[in-house]
Amino acid sequence: MKTKQQVREKQAAYGYAALDNIELAALAGIKNYENYESTEQFKAMQHLVARGTWQPERKITCSRDAFNAIPELQNLDHEEFWILFLNRQNKVISRKRLAVGGVAGCVVDPKIIAKSCFEQPRNVSNVIIAHNHPSGNLNPSEADKSITKKIKLGLEYLDINLFDSIIVGHNNYYSFADEGIM
Repeated sequence: MKTKQQVREKQAAYGYAALDNIELAALAGIKNYENYESTEQFKAMQHLVARGTWQPERKITCSRDAFNAIPELQNLDHEEFWILFLNRQNKVISRKRLAVGGVAGCVVDPKIIAKSCFEQPRNVSNVIIAHNHPSGNLNPSEADKSITKKIKLGLEYLDINLFDSIIVGHNNYYSFADEGIM
């Protein structure tokens, strides 16, 4: 049996859809697995699985796919910064939450992004970065533009393409690639 921490790490990397029923039960805090499928906690976890549209190995063909790959970013009351690691065919190798911030910001270090690329189980060719704005305002700040440019330039030296930078609001998103400011 996996620990709750191991299940959380798998969920963070692959989403709720990748978890089996026992892992969902563990994440819900269910200790007695006898008749666990009828508990309210387990039903709530199944609801989260049904909400998610992302699956491991799914190909990212547009910004909407990237937005759907990180449903956890929607409707948060604090900022989080995530990264999608893609192969040459733009299939998701994995995804990872890199930083958790406060209401007005989140600290992102381009060196940590580069390091994370090399920690993946397979070679990373492309990445998509994403963060949310708890206010729901999708307009990128100057800091958003600056860090995106810095990350893009740094990854180019490693022969890794920054495919897009997404800002998530309340059930909507802003794509730097779609707006032509990559």
